[in-house]
Amino acid sequence: MDRPFVFTLPALSPTAGPPEARSLLAATQAKMGMVPNMCARMANAPALLQTYSEGYARFRTDSGFPPIEQEVAFLSISQENGCDYCLAAHSYLATTHARMASTNVAALRAGTSLPDARLDALSDFTHVLVAMRGRPSHSAAATF
Repeated sequence: MDRPFVFTLPALSPTAGPPEARSLLAATQAKMGMVPNMCARMANAPALLQTYSEGYARFRTDSGFPPIEQEVAFLSISQENGCDYCLAAHSYLATTHARMASTNVAALRAGTSLPDARLDALSDFTHVLVAMRGRPSHSAAATF
């Protein structure tokens, strides 16, 4: 059986690594109160961490989605990708920051339908986008 690839890059901190990585990690720590493992490893390629941080911040502020819908998208992506780390992180954010009902979080984690038709459609479409690498077929897109 083919095992999933696991990164072996060291986790950097605001006091270790290239100077441009340290400043990005310090900003992450100031904003979140900690440095997530994913960011600590992305810091090995500071441009990657910079791009991720800017894209994530722009999605949070400029997507037009309220926090619950943002977490529906993130949890759907995490579930489709099978990423337990991201599922855990976004489950926490969904319940504590977006105030999403725990039953909705559980449904998103399991990949099952949500009682709210709008959120369910967002989740379904997000799954399609991820599964089809951002290029949904006309027939798949027409169902939404």
